[in-house]
Amino acid sequence: MLKRIAFFCYGSGCYLVFFATFLYAIGFIGNLVVPKSVDSGPERPLIQVLLVNTALLGLFAIQHSAMARQWFKRA
Repeated sequence: MLKRIAFFCYGSGCYLVFFATFLYAIGFIGNLVVPKSVDSGPERPLIQVLLVNTALLGLFAIQHSAMARQWFKRA
């Protein structure tokens, strides 16, 4: 019985953390009650933003490609 209560408490806690995160995401995107929103960051030049985003996408592609190789899966 105690194990069942522990599982219920753990599941409820996970659900509450998810729900709080989801509500914060709504506020972040909608520029609502949260202290920092998607529009609150500093303005950057377009070329700098494009370079940073391209570099991050490239890092993701390299990591993703390496992890798809058989030698990585065997390791």
